[in-house]
Amino acid sequence: MLAASGIDQATLKSAEPTWLPPTGFDRRFGWRGFYPQDPKTEMEISAASYRGKPVYFHVIGPWSTAWRMQTQRPLSRASVVRETTFLACGFITLVVAALFARRNIRMGRVSALLTSWPITVDFSQWYSAQSLFMFAVFLALLFYGFRIALGNKPLWSEA
Repeated sequence: MLAASGIDQATLKSAEPTWLPPTGFDRRFGWRGFYPQDPKTEMEISAASYRGKPVYFHVIGPWSTAWRMQTQRPLSRASVVRETTFLACGFITLVVAALFARRNIRMGRVSALLTSWPITVDFSQWYSAQSLFMFAVFLALLFYGFRIALGNKPLWSEA
């Protein structure tokens, strides 16, 4: 791999690699040296293999920053207030909706169709065909939402 990158291995010194590969590996390799085009600029090469096959090769310069090492920008006060307000309003809306639903059920203002569906987290209670149909619709919408969130790519790779 070093030959394919155009770097002469004779100019490099073996060193402990400092970057972890983003894939699985069983052996890591590292070298330090200088760029052939600019002998003042130091470079590090990090490589890895799995079962004798190369899985990672990266030439690291002084300007390189791994995506895992990038610092996160601090949130502005306005964005913290906006997000906190959004979460608080959403939570308050859910609580108020639950209170109204409870009140309407107790006063008998709910249609018979809605009260016949056993909505529960105890899955032993999912016994009616209507509930199973609604559960299947819920799962289908859930997987559709995941697919859309993934950019319309498949959930599992098709090998």
